[in-house]
Amino acid sequence: QCVKARVPMIDSGTLGPKGHIQVVLPDQTDSYGSTNDAEDGNEIPHCTLKMFPEQTLHCVEWARDLFSQLFNQSAKSYNKIIEDEQLIDIGDSEQMKILKEALSLIEDRPTDFKACLRWARLKFNQYFVIDIKQLLHAYPLDHKTKEGKPFWSLPKRAPEVLKFNPEDELHARLIAAAACLRATVFNIEIPFKAPRELESIMKMAMQAVEFDDEVPAFNIDHSKVEQMRAEVDESKEDQEESKQEEEDIEETIDTGEDYEEILDYAIRPIREAYQSNKDDADALKTILTAPQEFEKDDDQNYHVDFIYALANCRAENYSLDHMDWLTTKLKAGRIIPALATTTAAIAGLQTLEIVKILKQCKLEDMRNNNLNLAVPSLMAFEPGPPEKVKIKEGLELNIWDTWKVHLPKKANLKALIKKLLKKYGLNAMDIIVNGLPVYIHALDSKVPSGKTEKPFHDLFNLSEGQTELEVTVTFSDPDDKEGKILNGTPPVVIIFKE
Repeated sequence: QCVKARVPMIDSGTLGPKGHIQVVLPDQTDSYGSTNDAEDGNEIPHCTLKMFPEQTLHCVEWARDLFSQLFNQSAKSYNKIIEDEQLIDIGDSEQMKILKEALSLIEDRPTDFKACLRWARLKFNQYFVIDIKQLLHAYPLDHKTKEGKPFWSLPKRAPEVLKFNPEDELHARLIAAAACLRATVFNIEIPFKAPRELESIMKMAMQAVEFDDEVPAFNIDHSKVEQMRAEVDESKEDQEESKQEEEDIEETIDTGEDYEEILDYAIRPIREAYQSNKDDADALKTILTAPQEFEKDDDQNYHVDFIYALANCRAENYSLDHMDWLTTKLKAGRIIPALATTTAAIAGLQTLEIVKILKQCKLEDMRNNNLNLAVPSLMAFEPGPPEKVKIKEGLELNIWDTWKVHLPKKANLKALIKKLLKKYGLNAMDIIVNGLPVYIHALDSKVPSGKTEKPFHDLFNLSEGQTELEVTVTFSDPDDKEGKILNGTPPVVIIFKE
């Protein structure tokens, strides 16, 4: 907005002990949008998150990712399949991924809260028993590396199976949060007045015990063993690509000749129910799902509760320290607390630049600042000039440029197009005013609309005292036979002269 209004601005911000200010001056400096924030180089390797967490933070990130898979992505896929009447394209891998996620919910859709507790109990067994046994089968405790060294040596920690204990508060909190979230996704009533109270949580855990007999026994999955070993043997550079390949493999669904049967018996009946009850909000609750976008600021929605319990149960698997609920919330929500010292320092530096602007100091007296109190360091430097973009040979522009054309109100688009070509050497292709197209070259050149002949005061409904009008114009180079649209051309302002 400061570029559009052509006024000075001082941008500032803080991130923990770090802070910055940037002076933006019309025609003299870069704008706020001309620079990009530095990329975060602290991304945790996929292999570490999935199999070899080294610290509790890795468990939190793993739990955060799992939250999205369980309560957001699959629920969105389900809704998309039901709401979209178009058939799924078997050859489209992205659509087949959505279909698989939707089918997983259709096959195991809970009808009451008891079913949600059963699901939570089985998930506990999957993550903290089956998956751990699978990993230990792939890499036994006495496994050696190619160099003959123990495989399970720091930073790798050998995991231990976690036996479910309904009297363990952490286990109970995981069962309760998982079941409540599952119920929320499927719009099922939670039969507890205060489900986040410890008494209710422990009752849910005790109710989940009745499903212990349904917990499946561990069976070696040789394909997963090979997949684990392949991931460990890969270089760090290949792990991100491997993660995507793994997701593609996991999301592949072999429907074959059963595809029509899946549509007939699993999807079409729900689609028909949806179409019949579109206007019935209560009925839709039993048909569609309620995807859960992670929200860190609502302590009552079970989101942080789930991640806290799940991450700390995984930390127990790997003999890592527990992380308290508030710290888990900060880490999962990527919250970096504000520091009063950083804010005060940045406010002071910002005030200095405001004074310089008010005193109309020269550009060389202005300073951008990067601050890091953790080091500590303060870097002050002169604001850079606006970057020039070459539109064509002999024509360079920057972000502050505006092309001004003087024409009377009785002039028309034809005169505007002619003047732009004469003044800037470019063909006007499309003209847009207030977001609406008033001239499209591709159409008007074949089927004239007559708009090019209309006077401005009629075409734009100009007011009596209006002195100018800003329009958006796309341009092409007359020397370009393909007529490609040029990027980086500035807005055009028509200044009405008498």
